Amino acid sequence: GTTGVMWRAGLMSLRVLDNTGTGDVANAVEAIDYAVAHGAQIINLSWGTAGESIALKQAIERALRNGVAVICSAGNKGQDLETSPYYPASFGLKDLITVAATDNRDQPTTWANWSVRKVTVAAPGTNILTTQRGGSYWSVTGTSAAAPLVSGIAGLLKTSRPAVNATLIAKAISDGARKVAPLSGKVASGGVASAAGAL
Repeated sequence: GTTGVMWRAGLMSLRVLDNTGTGDVANAVEAIDYAVAHGAQIINLSWGTAGESIALKQAIERALRNGVAVICSAGNKGQDLETSPYYPASFGLKDLITVAATDNRDQPTTWANWSVRKVTVAAPGTNILTTQRGGSYWSVTGTSAAAPLVSGIAGLLKTSRPAVNATLIAKAISDGARKVAPLSGKVASGGVASAAGAL
């Protein structure tokens, strides 16, 4: 098989999108609130929309206020989030961890969105081996594959120091990023997420 960053994570899978990748913001808000109410400590949001929603922003703020780390994907249109918003990444919330993507040489991909103010860090997002429904495996590409790697790092931080909150997790991941010159001016940390660096 395969393994991820955090080997013994307990998962709470909450579905917001249908088989075609379409969903309703109300479902996303409900899922975030449900996760917080039922003990989630880290929330991964590997989806997004061009439409701004105050309700979605407020749900993420509620999660962060409750100490829950929230990690989201930056999106895959190769655009600057300052001029082409993609939510929730473009909310620019203080402790929201937004993830761009790199290839297997630590180079930023041409298709990942960026913003030195709104994207926290990059992570591998090209040809990531993962499980597939039905029991087999496949490779996926996108910031939706990069964000879960950072969520795994957040889980390791929470495991090693259970008292850490969303603010400390965001700071550790940003400060611990491995600096990569081409990411300077593209993501706030200027680097690729590093479990060792964050810990």
